[in-house]
Amino acid sequence: MIELVPLSVKDNMTKRYMTAALGAALVTAGLTATAPSASAGCVDPGWGAHPFAQMCDSPVDQDGMWERCLSYHNGGPYTPTETDCYTMSAGDPPKEGDPILQTPPTHIDD
Repeated sequence: MIELVPLSVKDNMTKRYMTAALGAALVTAGLTATAPSASAGCVDPGWGAHPFAQMCDSPVDQDGMWERCLSYHNGGPYTPTETDCYTMSAGDPPKEGDPILQTPPTHIDD
């Protein structure tokens, strides 16, 4: 004869937590899969002095402005990343930054 043993409180709570965790994982996966992609781009600026540099544009604002950031390792790949950001618009690149920021003169995604 099989004897039925009632579930302990610990077993009950474990099942509830596992069910809740699975539900949260499924919701997160669904939200991630349906999220719109960002409208910003990055390029390798081809900066000889800093071969690991990366230049990225933020999405274009309603007024046609965006932020262009240049990230680089000043002392090689094992040093902390330095980032310089400048606000710009099409045909109006930042004048105070490095000339590498002026290429391309339009938004990187365009």
